[in-house]
Amino acid sequence: MDKYTSDKYSLLGHSLRQCGFDSLEEYDKFKDELIAEMEEMIAQDKKNIFQKIGEWFNDLFSHSKKSN
Repeated sequence: MDKYTSDKYSLLGHSLRQCGFDSLEEYDKFKDELIAEMEEMIAQDKKNIFQKIGEWFNDLFSHSKKSN
């Protein structure tokens, strides 16, 4: 390893330890779990949005039927 690469990984290791991670593998596991949780939250938000849009259309159509 050249000096730059060695310094880069040394800084990365120091930064990870500052954040409470003992290894890059531990950080990767945390990151993967966090991404999975975020993807689940996004999927739930999309489901809620489409459900709300459906409710709005139902309200709109039921209101237009009452007006006619």
